[in-house]
Amino acid sequence: MSSTLMHPSSKSHKPALAAAFSVSTLVRLADVVVAMLAKQRSRMALGQLDDRMLRDIGIDRATACNEAERPIWR
Repeated sequence: MSSTLMHPSSKSHKPALAAAFSVSTLVRLADVVVAMLAKQRSRMALGQLDDRMLRDIGIDRATACNEAERPIWR
């Protein structure tokens, strides 16, 4: 019967690397979702401002409405 001996430093780290990649990917995905939701909240708030407030920030009603109606992914 033959057995293969491997040096401890030659062990494969593929499972750990795959797990780290998956966690990293999930963190990036969560960051993107959080940013998209924050952008959507800002757009909704912009759509609720009155004309005086829009004038204060230099935006007209049409621009505010167009921005508020943009899809979340843009």
